Amino acid sequence: MMSLARKKIWMPLGAVIVLVTVLVVALPLQSKVYEQIKIISVADAFNRQLLKDSIWHQWWPGRVITTGKNLVLEADGFSFEKKKNYLNGVEFQVVQNSFSIPATLSVVTDSTGYVVLSLHAVVDWPRHPVKRIQSYFLSVRLKDAFRHILSSQSKYFSSIKNLYDIDIEETTVQFEFYTTLTHYFSHPPSVAEQYALIGAVKQFIRKHHSVENGAPMLHVSQTGNNEYYTQVAIPVPTPLPDEGNIKSKQMLKGGNILKAQVKGGYRILANARQQMRNYMADHHKQPAAIPFETLITNRLEQPDETQWVTDVYFPIF
Repeated sequence: MMSLARKKIWMPLGAVIVLVTVLVVALPLQSKVYEQIKIISVADAFNRQLLKDSIWHQWWPGRVITTGKNLVLEADGFSFEKKKNYLNGVEFQVVQNSFSIPATLSVVTDSTGYVVLSLHAVVDWPRHPVKRIQSYFLSVRLKDAFRHILSSQSKYFSSIKNLYDIDIEETTVQFEFYTTLTHYFSHPPSVAEQYALIGAVKQFIRKHHSVENGAPMLHVSQTGNNEYYTQVAIPVPTPLPDEGNIKSKQMLKGGNILKAQVKGGYRILANARQQMRNYMADHHKQPAAIPFETLITNRLEQPDETQWVTDVYFPIF
């Protein structure tokens, strides 16, 4: 009876020992830990956002710690220290206790047009049996962490707003006819100077017994060291006659145009314009006319520029 009982105990234990021995011998000296996910997005915009340490906390699925110039990100028990930015990805050092290996996040576009996000690392497995088994389970946990990170990242950057900081919409031109006034300043025109031009256009529209079809529009661009081309416009239902610097302009109603509404002053507007140029480059769009802003907020009445609401437009082909 004792012999049979001992056999019942030792047989399963022996099987476990054999299994562990086989696993230890069969396991390779290295493990490639790799995860990827495909999404509909824009790789260039994605990679520009990865350069900004200030936004990682918005999508990283764990704690984000900034220590001096270093960014340390925690996820699923691992620390990811951001080491280097590449044109299409980021290099990390992944640490957990005494374990430390490099890992690479890459963002590329495949042949079908999808953006492929991938995380890759190589884990060296020591020859010591126990440590080899520990390395195996660590690789499994790291793969799960990779999956968690990529899932969080893909959800966040599937949004146009998160890719470009603003919500850019491809829409169509709503108005056909505009009354415009152009002026050159030796300095960036002040709000008062902008609205003086707008006031002249409004007076001209009333003079010709017409009506305003929408909010005033503004375009300012530096054309020389001390020269700022400034054009204001107001949409009208029918074209009005030209008179001096006041001209009637026409846009293709129903033509393609990019639109983004933003709230804030000159810095916010400058960023919006740059992001819309980035969008055009990323999506292979060409400018069809000069960009302009529709002044939703009357800036004369609201001196606090943080409260300005502005629609930014880029006509495109």
